[in-house]
Amino acid sequence: MSEQQPAVPALEHSVLAESFVFYFSFQEGDAARTYGFLVRNVSVLLAALNAEDFSVFTELLYADIVDELEGEYGVHDWSTRPSQEIEAIGFTSYEVEPDDEKTLLEHWQAWFVSKGATVTPVVPVDESVTHDGDDFAIYRYIEATQPR
Repeated sequence: MSEQQPAVPALEHSVLAESFVFYFSFQEGDAARTYGFLVRNVSVLLAALNAEDFSVFTELLYADIVDELEGEYGVHDWSTRPSQEIEAIGFTSYEVEPDDEKTLLEHWQAWFVSKGATVTPVVPVDESVTHDGDDFAIYRYIEATQPR
């Protein structure tokens, strides 16, 4: 009897396995503004929340921070798609006031840092990158903005 392979292979332990992309799209009518940042030291983050893998981590995220931020800023719709190249957390909101967008993203960054991760600065993500929903393209776009 042969063992079945998972549909989406686990990421190898690498820079990509120790990083993920976080992005947030603020929807206003037909227009959207998307901002993102990279989260590094994922294994430290998982250990801080006693999560054995990324999918468990994303479930714990809701109890730990999402409910609080939704109560303060408005509902966040989960918008992440499976990717074999990179893990991602993506949200869309129709309720966050434009004046609160920066503050909301700073709250997210502070939360990740409080759990032992490091984060890159928030960058606006060009609509041409986000239109087809490729998380890895968003990751590469943000990575390209980082100083070498």
